[in-house]
Amino acid sequence: MRQWWREKRQHAFHRPKSPHPLQTESKAGQTPVNPAPVPTAPVKQRDVVDSQGPSMHHDLWKSAYDQLYPEERDILSKERVTAQRGNNEKNSHTVAVIDGVIQITKEQYKEYQQGGIKIQRSTGEDIDVRKLSRKILNAALSFKDIVNTVVSFDPTHHAASAWAVISLGLSMTQNRLDLQDALFESSEFLAGVLSGCAYIESNFCRNNTTGKSEIERATIEIYKAILRYAAELLVVQNASVGRRILDSVTPITDQRLTELRSSVENEWQKLRQWVQIDALDNLLQNGKQAELRLARIDEEVSKVLRVLQNFSLPVAEGASYDSYENQHGEKCLPGTRRHLLRQITDWAETSDKCIFWLNGMAGTGKSTISRTVAELFKEKGLLGASFFFKRGEADRGNARKFFSTIAKQLMASNRQLAPSIARAIQDDADLSTKALSQQFEKLLLQPLSEGEQHETTSVIVIDALDECEGDDIEVLLQHLPRLQESKSIRLRIFLTSQPELSIRRGFKGNQDYQGLVLQNVPSIEDDIRIFLKHRFSQIKEKREVLGDWPGYETMETLVKMSVPLFIFAATICRFVGEDYQVPEDQLDIILQTPNLTSSSQMERIYRPILDNRVKNSTVLKRDFHTIIGVILLLADPLSVSSLSGLICMEERTITARLDAFHSVLSVPKDSCAPVRILHLSFREFLINTKEEDIRVNEKETHERLLKHCLHVMKDPRSGLTHNICRLSSYGIQRRDVDSHMIAQYIPQVLRYSCRYWAYHFRKSESDASELEAFSFLKKHFLNWLEAMSLMGLTSETVGIINTLQAKL
Repeated sequence: MRQWWREKRQHAFHRPKSPHPLQTESKAGQTPVNPAPVPTAPVKQRDVVDSQGPSMHHDLWKSAYDQLYPEERDILSKERVTAQRGNNEKNSHTVAVIDGVIQITKEQYKEYQQGGIKIQRSTGEDIDVRKLSRKILNAALSFKDIVNTVVSFDPTHHAASAWAVISLGLSMTQNRLDLQDALFESSEFLAGVLSGCAYIESNFCRNNTTGKSEIERATIEIYKAILRYAAELLVVQNASVGRRILDSVTPITDQRLTELRSSVENEWQKLRQWVQIDALDNLLQNGKQAELRLARIDEEVSKVLRVLQNFSLPVAEGASYDSYENQHGEKCLPGTRRHLLRQITDWAETSDKCIFWLNGMAGTGKSTISRTVAELFKEKGLLGASFFFKRGEADRGNARKFFSTIAKQLMASNRQLAPSIARAIQDDADLSTKALSQQFEKLLLQPLSEGEQHETTSVIVIDALDECEGDDIEVLLQHLPRLQESKSIRLRIFLTSQPELSIRRGFKGNQDYQGLVLQNVPSIEDDIRIFLKHRFSQIKEKREVLGDWPGYETMETLVKMSVPLFIFAATICRFVGEDYQVPEDQLDIILQTPNLTSSSQMERIYRPILDNRVKNSTVLKRDFHTIIGVILLLADPLSVSSLSGLICMEERTITARLDAFHSVLSVPKDSCAPVRILHLSFREFLINTKEEDIRVNEKETHERLLKHCLHVMKDPRSGLTHNICRLSSYGIQRRDVDSHMIAQYIPQVLRYSCRYWAYHFRKSESDASELEAFSFLKKHFLNWLEAMSLMGLTSETVGIINTLQAKL
């Protein structure tokens, strides 16, 4: 079908230049049959008024339409017939299209004022969107006046096709950030030309004026050029059978628009030879009305911004795809995942399925794809929000702040939601701490169901749903499909996870999703091969390895070992490329490991690394459990500095031990930056492996962490105490306490201990832990509440107390 449209387009718009049977151009070397007379003096508007009554006037739009190629007329006629269904009144279709242009211009200007869009030329210069919007509104209102007052103006509604192009261009600015400058300027240009020609036609072509035939001839040429451009844009729009214009529109808004502008400007100069219009903008009597409409929008936006300043929503730190915490996350290499990314893009733009569920086993590259998809949709103006779950990363490990985080991001990209969300917060200040079902209804569903309907598409990217704790997964899957009820925005949800039972159960019986199993994608072996070649070429260059290392056969062996797990390939590359190691020797360790055919693929990659580090040293084994075991089970990542204070070990010792694990851990050079697990599969492997030397006992480690937290909080020198921040008065409001003072008196290790000791208590399931927890609360309960309040975590204390009551 796409090939058929390409052939039609080429046939219609790229045929050899030859005289058209309806054109009056002469052949080369011949004298024109009707040479254009040289104007003796330009016609003025007062000459028109003084002329002797109107003459018979024919439809110039129809004349232009009749001179098009048959294929072009066919395209425009089909579109016109479809659009005119139900419009029986005179000029109703043309007026409806112009009203649509007026409405979308106002919407785009409103979004611009709210900060939703910022448009720059390729030179970096800001575009004055207010000025462009005023010109488009002025032109549209003027054209509409002419259609409504002049008898039989555009009776065949061909002008509607031209205004439809403007409407389409303005609509596309919502989802094509890369083309906003061209689309806005082209819309303003076309609107100005159409209104100018309409003014000339209604005032100069409907009377017996000197040069009338030449005025009509030039006007028809302009109309013909615009209709031809409209037909070409419609071909591209329909080229993928309903798929929205994406890559194909670039040449239409660039090269073809340049050609159109050149053609129109040439004919416009001919018109100026016959018509004296020194200030066309002044003759279009709608400038004040256009300015009034923009002023109303300015006031409306100001009200919304004032509302936004009065409330805030709690968000999960680091949850968005472009957060500081995610800045080093991998994205798909160019040339990989091409078919999959196209499939996801097509779904977002055309499918009636609300959710795209990409599922796959651990390590297949789901998060990498999520980051790539989020960035792709961001560039296209389609990204509404993103939430990347991650176990062991505080609020990213549960859904407590999921809906408030999504609502805040959606509000930033769709400011029309702000008043409704603000009202919900004003009605219930504690809404973000309520049950997930209430948060969903008040923060998302109700605001999305109110207001005017828009064609805007927004995609919510949710990564690693399986890393969300507890029963929250089933609650989310129960509510997320209801977002298709949104009236104000066309919402789509891209979701990734492992195919765990709770998630499969959540999708059971739901037909409104499109699913794909990642490891079954045919191109995964080729993609892994591209990835490995790219990474090894970087290692070879950085470490100055000579020859054709690692060689074709070795590379193919690595590919076979890795398929279908990208994490396998990535871990190999990090291990081989470690600083202060010889790449060739590191690669040999991987290749010479016995083929554990009965073992999992994760064991085949992690065992060689761990055996090489801890196998032959009792001290290293002990420190491995003390340091790595704790890092794996922290509720929120800690820096080396804070980790030192928690487990009572010197920083330099921790740093020395971590140096051996850069292939599986992210260890920043800054000792105050958090240490993170590179992939959850490493944690799962160490918890589930049968090898006692390296297995991390989950309950014992949580019990050890609880003891560390209690020790930190009870420390008489640096732990909890009455009036810990040494405030001058007990009546000081929390918002008036300086954040730097709080950080000084409640350092990160104490902050972690206060917030998560109860989490480790719940996970330890030990009788001894209950006694220690009870002893702590008897002495430090009020001090703990004070610290939690100063940290702004009062809402979390309710849940913690409920947990303690159930256990003690």
